[in-house]
Amino acid sequence: MTVSDLSALFAPGCVAVVGASEERGSVGHAITTSLRDEFDGEVVPVNPNHKTVLGQPCVDGLAEADAVDLDALLAVDG
Repeated sequence: MTVSDLSALFAPGCVAVVGASEERGSVGHAITTSLRDEFDGEVVPVNPNHKTVLGQPCVDGLAEADAVDLDALLAVDG
């Protein structure tokens, strides 16, 4: 394995956030907000209960997300 094989992990162009949320105080909201504000790449919110999250189109599942480099940041409140 070479360093270039890890570029999708350490320098992704697109990240999916499973559990993205509009609910302030939730992990899904915090991660989605931080990525939207600080990440230069594309952020794909994933949540079957929402059509949009923080003004971005939301997909029901990872199978619907195109060109995602980092398959998922799981954001679940327990």
